[in-house]
Amino acid sequence: MKKLYTTQKTLRFQKILQDSSCGLRTAFLALLITLFSFQFSSAQIAVVQNANSQTLAQLLAGPGVTITNYALTCSANGTGTFNNVSSNIGMPGGVVMASGRVTNIPQTATAFASSSFTATGDAQLSTLTSGTVYDPCVLQFDIVPQGPLLKFDYVFASEEYPEFVCSPYNDVFGFFISGPNPGGGLYTSKNIATIPNSTMPVAINSVNGGTSGTYSGTTWNSSNCQSLSNTGYYRDNLTPLNTNIVYDGMTTLLTATAAVTPCQTYHLKIAIADVADRIYDSGVFLSAYSFTSNPVSVSAVAALDFAGFSSAYEGCVGGTFTLTLSQVQTVDVYVNLSITGTATNGTDYTAIPLVVMIPAGQSSIAIDLNPLTDGLTEPAETVTLATLDPCTGNVSSSATITIRDDIAATITASDTTLCLGQSALLTANGGITYAWSPATGLSSTTVKNPIATPTVTTTYTCSMTFGSCVKTVSQTIYVSHPTLTTTASPAASICNGGTITITGVPANGVTPYSYLWSNGSVTPSITAVLGGTYAVTATDAYGCTANASQTISISNLNVSGTSTNVSCIGGTN
Repeated sequence: MKKLYTTQKTLRFQKILQDSSCGLRTAFLALLITLFSFQFSSAQIAVVQNANSQTLAQLLAGPGVTITNYALTCSANGTGTFNNVSSNIGMPGGVVMASGRVTNIPQTATAFASSSFTATGDAQLSTLTSGTVYDPCVLQFDIVPQGPLLKFDYVFASEEYPEFVCSPYNDVFGFFISGPNPGGGLYTSKNIATIPNSTMPVAINSVNGGTSGTYSGTTWNSSNCQSLSNTGYYRDNLTPLNTNIVYDGMTTLLTATAAVTPCQTYHLKIAIADVADRIYDSGVFLSAYSFTSNPVSVSAVAALDFAGFSSAYEGCVGGTFTLTLSQVQTVDVYVNLSITGTATNGTDYTAIPLVVMIPAGQSSIAIDLNPLTDGLTEPAETVTLATLDPCTGNVSSSATITIRDDIAATITASDTTLCLGQSALLTANGGITYAWSPATGLSSTTVKNPIATPTVTTTYTCSMTFGSCVKTVSQTIYVSHPTLTTTASPAASICNGGTITITGVPANGVTPYSYLWSNGSVTPSITAVLGGTYAVTATDAYGCTANASQTISISNLNVSGTSTNVSCIGGTN
């Protein structure tokens, strides 16, 4: 609670009861402003005073509008531009208009902003209040919209919150439009600063915290309020404390809208003022470049938004351009299109018409892009679809889709020749979903890159989808499982001094084979002269091996007995 200016609010109430002049109140306010000057701090919203009507109006002009014939009726201190660094106002910057000095705004909400100017009265603002209008600040200009809806963003804020909710001090502001009404007739200073989905003007007595204001022990009669139920659009700057904006309360970010006829000229008047006295400032923040009237916006997306695919592909994957209105219309809206790019309309893709209709009651339509297969190998081509400004014929919104040649379906394998028990990584390319067969030996049948561990030579087939296309491709994985035996000739056992030929005999592998014997020999056969075990390893063409061994034994003949010498032939000795 601002105790010092609460005292002043009490003074104002007393003055009303006494029906006396405001001279003492004004003097006291000057003292208050001096006392509160110490509360200026490093602000997170920067305000620069500016009274140039053209600068202010053009800062508001966004896409789809042209603004001319600017006029400003306001104290030189009552308008400016602002840049939002980190406050919660909901917009990055723009124009600010106030019933007091705009340079007082960048303070904590416990400070106090109240300035008195000299102007009185405004014809349009007076239609929104029963009190006398003081210190009006008015910016006017002509505006030509390109589309069927004019809109802009704003925030209303005031020092009158919260104590003077439901009081006569219902500071007022309005956005008044004049010009052709597309529903028939004319707008004549119609206020479009209203509560969303209603015709109730946005003001202190219509957007607030939901309770009547109280000060000096007196609570205002709630019957004075237009509404106490629009609390969702209100933001209390005292709890929690807003350290960037001086006003005690403000609305959330609101959007003013008006249905308009494209290419017609409208007059817009933006006005804010004090009501019933000149003190306790109010302000309205207008978002930069938010005065917009895009006739139709266009966006684009490829039919596949998956795994990095963002283009259309010939014969398989299409795309969609979406035309969107800023607001649903009650009549059909015809849209002129421009189609450019390196692809040719009707040749590289199914023909797209140059005029399309968005039916009444519908906010958007989709235009399909269907690339055609031409059998040519060519670089990527583009299709750019643009909506045209109905007033000038210039491009107002555009989007592009790239068309590429279809991706060839392939399978790569980390190895196509395996030994029994080994594995290979299979990788499919050219699809989005996958179905592998047979399932035997596969880690999965539905992923892009399964691991194959077949026990016999197997041909794996992958059926993959890519958009509307189904592609099938195969890969054979060869499996070798060699065996090895040995033969000994003439036998595995020989007499001492004899020889044996040992031969490795491989089978079931892939020729040619190589050999390595335990004695270092590399021939299919070796000659053994000594007993023992001879081992051999045979390696086939895939690098698969088999092992065998042969044991050779040696036999020795031993003779034993006695001998007698004979002296002569025929003798007995």
